Amino acid sequence: MELVCKTKELPYCIDSLFHDDWKEPYTLEVPREELHLALWGNLSPWAQTPSGYAIPIGQQADSLYCAFARTTPDEDLVALSLSPKKNFSTLTINLVGLQRGVPQTPAEYSFIFEGSSIGQEHNGNILSGTFRYHSPSNVCRIPRQRTSDLTLILMLGRDSLHRFPLGKYLWEAGYNPHAPELTDWQLHLDYAQLVLTVTPENWQEVDPFYPIL
Repeated sequence: MELVCKTKELPYCIDSLFHDDWKEPYTLEVPREELHLALWGNLSPWAQTPSGYAIPIGQQADSLYCAFARTTPDEDLVALSLSPKKNFSTLTINLVGLQRGVPQTPAEYSFIFEGSSIGQEHNGNILSGTFRYHSPSNVCRIPRQRTSDLTLILMLGRDSLHRFPLGKYLWEAGYNPHAPELTDWQLHLDYAQLVLTVTPENWQEVDPFYPIL
């Protein structure tokens, strides 16, 4: 995991935490000013930016677990508890009802996911930008969403067959962008009827981490 301690202007400390680091609290000397702490797990190198975690166009989200805290130390010893939370959703598409006259092999189809949420800053705020991932399979990991503009495009070869307002369906099914941990979702796409239904899956929590400032 990567631990980032950031002042208002610049990162104050960036450190890698390994498995053995979890046996004892992590100790860090910091200035007495407002600090933002971010604990990132499963973070790809290409997604690390000075402002936080940002997914480049063409990539899907990492299997990201993270935690955020804000503090202004006013004592010689301040203890914070950070518990990494699941900060991505895996979408799995079940494609049914293929029409006659088009290939009946699901492998002939692919899916494009488009949206305007690309990651998070070190303070947890969602970063806006262009998210676009062309999935060769029926699975895609998406970052925490800021708005409901996520779109699913059904492709046959290089041709676009239909666009679905996926974000709208997720919100109607109970997607909560402010939930401490995010849920995975099953998408049932009936191509013959052009109907997309969305249902949630379960998730698991992870053990807490305790840094000391």
